Amino acid sequence: MPQSNDTDSRSHHALRYPLEHCPTCGSDHLEPVVETDTFEVHFLCHDCRRCWHVELGHVHRMAPDVCHGCPHRDDCLALVAAEHERGVHARD
Repeated sequence: MPQSNDTDSRSHHALRYPLEHCPTCGSDHLEPVVETDTFEVHFLCHDCRRCWHVELGHVHRMAPDVCHGCPHRDDCLALVAAEHERGVHARD
């Protein structure tokens, strides 16, 4: 059986990839990221650098100040600080 490409495999595994697109920018470049302190999985958008959590059918943006075990935390904190300076609401 031939291997399917990444896009095809995502569409068949809703539990692994519950988001098809970033809620903010629409990108499909989402990476599952495991927060090592809580073992929760979030989804980092590689285009707009926002991180999302999906639970019980709801999607919300992660606040990086609570992601203590995430390898991308410093980048996310810098993004939120830059958004704050520009007056962008953190949930946008």
